[in-house]
Amino acid sequence: MRFSLPKISTIFISLLVSLIPTGNSFAASTAEVTQVVAGSYHSCALSSSGNSKCWGENSNGQATVPAIATNVSQISAGDSHTCALRADGKIVCWGLNTYGQANSPSSSETFIQVSSGWAHNCAITQNGKIICWGSNLYGQNNVPSNLDAAAQVVTGGYHSCSLSSKGLVTCWGSNDYGQTVVPKNLDRIVQIAAGGYHSCALEENGLVTCWGNNAQGQIDVPEDFGAISSLSLGANHSCAFNSTGQASCWGYS
Repeated sequence: MRFSLPKISTIFISLLVSLIPTGNSFAASTAEVTQVVAGSYHSCALSSSGNSKCWGENSNGQATVPAIATNVSQISAGDSHTCALRADGKIVCWGLNTYGQANSPSSSETFIQVSSGWAHNCAITQNGKIICWGSNLYGQNNVPSNLDAAAQVVTGGYHSCSLSSKGLVTCWGSNDYGQTVVPKNLDRIVQIAAGGYHSCALEENGLVTCWGNNAQGQIDVPEDFGAISSLSLGANHSCAFNSTGQASCWGYS
C-alpha cells in the first residue's frame, strides 16, 4: 500500500482543538480557531487573525511555519508537507520537497483555495482554473482540459477531484480502486472529498455517495445517520457531521 496514513481532515475543529499544544496562543481561546488540519504525522491550526501553528512530526520541517506564511486564510496538510493560502491570494508551502510539493506554484495567478495530497497539491485560481504541482507519478496533476470553472478541488493519496460551479464532479490520477470513476447518478453536489484511495460527494439533500477502495468499509456510509452537512476523508476511513451536529466515522478503526 503506497499511501498509509490519513490525508487532511478539516471538519472536526471542535474535537481537535483540545489537542493543540498549550504553549501557544491557540490553546487560550478555542473561539479563535477557524480551521484544523492533519497530515500523516503532523497537525496545524489556523486562527481568525490569520496566524497558523503546526505541531507533531517535524523531521522534514512540515511543522515549522515559515515567516512568510502570514495573514493566512486557509491551510492544508499533506503527508510530510504543508501549504497555506494567504489573504493576498498567494500560496506558501513548506516541508518535504522530494517531488516539488513544497514549492509555491510558479504561476502569478491569485488563488482562492488549496488542497494537499500525499505529495502533490492542487489549487483554484480566482477565475476557476485548477493548477496542480508536486508528484505526478499517476497523473494526479494532469488536470483535464475540458473542465468548467471550479468551485472546489480536493486531493487524495494519488488522485485529485474537482467540483465545478455547475455541480459536476471530475476526478483524475490513480484509479487502482476506481477512485476516479465518478458515479453517474450524482445530483446537486455541494461538497466533495478525497481519501487515500476513495472519494465521496455530498448532495444538497444531505445524501453522500462514495466510491473507490472499500477494503475497510470506508465507502459504506451509515444509513441511519441522517442528513449529512459536511464530510472529510482519511486514508482508509471517512467522517461526517450530520445536520444536528453529530459526528460519525466509518472505515478503518
